[in-house]
Amino acid sequence: MRVVGVRSLVTVTVLVAGLATAGPAGAARPAVGRAPSPRVYKTAVVTRAGIVLRYPATWTVFPLTAKGLAAMERRVAKKDPDAVLAPAQQATAVRDDKFLAVDLESPGPTFRDNVSALVDDSTSLPSSLADFQSTIASVWTPLGGTVVDTTSGTVRGETFYRADVTHPLTLLNGATVTTRVGQLVVAHGAGTTIVTVSATDDPADVAVIDQILGSVRPR
Repeated sequence: MRVVGVRSLVTVTVLVAGLATAGPAGAARPAVGRAPSPRVYKTAVVTRAGIVLRYPATWTVFPLTAKGLAAMERRVAKKDPDAVLAPAQQATAVRDDKFLAVDLESPGPTFRDNVSALVDDSTSLPSSLADFQSTIASVWTPLGGTVVDTTSGTVRGETFYRADVTHPLTLLNGATVTTRVGQLVVAHGAGTTIVTVSATDDPADVAVIDQILGSVRPR
């Protein structure tokens, strides 16, 4: 069986490019499995991905069916036409993602912070942290990304791997921002679940990434 797939890890870049059109204050990285405050975050039980996670309460959850996503996009377009996903990006989200929440509240032409979870039934967990590091570098370096950190550990007895990457992204208005991508990989049956949080690369949004990935636990 193939180890964590390049297509799965990089699917996020297709999605986040369509969410370019900004976030809250810093904290230390929490341990995986430790949930942030329920006053600020909501809990999502992502049954199809076999996980529970928490995300900022002000973010909007997108329904991941063709009909549901299209309806949500029409609502989004009335508020912010620049935040609408292109048809190909909508198709990718419906095909690959089991959960998608996006920050639609930030004003102005900026990147939209988001979290997604997808399942890849064709790949297994890496055999080691070195194996994971090699895969992450092979995915992000050709895209102009910089690997900031890679770690591994366990939550509720399940092994996880995490990567943090910075990545330059061109917004719809032509400006370029440096985004921060955090990816957490855990086993899901014979395959894997990949949780990806994408945000702007500043201390406030890095703290949001840490909070979300720190809340992930097996269901």
